Amino acid sequence: MKTKRINQMMGAALLVLGASLSGTAGASTWMFTGSDILAASDAQGGVTATASAFSSTNNTSNLAGASLTYNGTSGLGVHYSGESTSSPNHSTDNETKLDAILFNFTGGKVNLDAASFGWVGGYNNNSSLKDSDYSVYAYMGDDASFTTALSYTAMQNVAAAVNKGWKLVGHYSGGAATGDRPIDGSDYSSHWLIGAYNGLGLGFDSTKDYFKLKSLTGTVGTSVPEPGTLLLIGAGLLGLTRVMNRRPAC
Repeated sequence: MKTKRINQMMGAALLVLGASLSGTAGASTWMFTGSDILAASDAQGGVTATASAFSSTNNTSNLAGASLTYNGTSGLGVHYSGESTSSPNHSTDNETKLDAILFNFTGGKVNLDAASFGWVGGYNNNSSLKDSDYSVYAYMGDDASFTTALSYTAMQNVAAAVNKGWKLVGHYSGGAATGDRPIDGSDYSSHWLIGAYNGLGLGFDSTKDYFKLKSLTGTVGTSVPEPGTLLLIGAGLLGLTRVMNRRPAC
């Protein structure tokens, strides 16, 4: 009976420990379309995603603040000061400047696995030139040190991105159709930057890129105990076995 009781109590304690170590929840989708699009934010899974716009003169310069453009059907684009508002310049694009949208998540870290483009354009609205190559970055540093003073030079420095600063998640070929776009990797972050392709040259091909972003899909990370918490749990389990071993058999 004594051994059975110890096993039962240990099993219950290990279930608690296993639950506390759980790192992820179900997938959530943050939408940036609809009548409330001017809020440029959406809350899902207890986490709110808020968008802001940036633009850069080239792929090695600092990003300056810009304005979001909105469409209740197709989603978010970027407009910098002095840029024409005619199509396709109301989109996130790499014509003249490199546009990007920063998504800040509050309430938890997120691993993004897809973005959905609700509109894809082409230079001078030429349908045969439609393309939507895109670049994705995740901030891997301490949230307390996060700043919106962004620099492509720093973000593309892979050697400096190990557990600090920005990490290049990937450059992707987007194609000419609307719909979901993949985002690879297992990184969890509170800050993600998604923009028109900003590698060297025009992109994966000779066509520049224009898109509007309508949603993000990803997994919200749940709380994971700090090392000190795990030590306390382990000490508690050890103490439990000692107490039970001292108790008389029944």
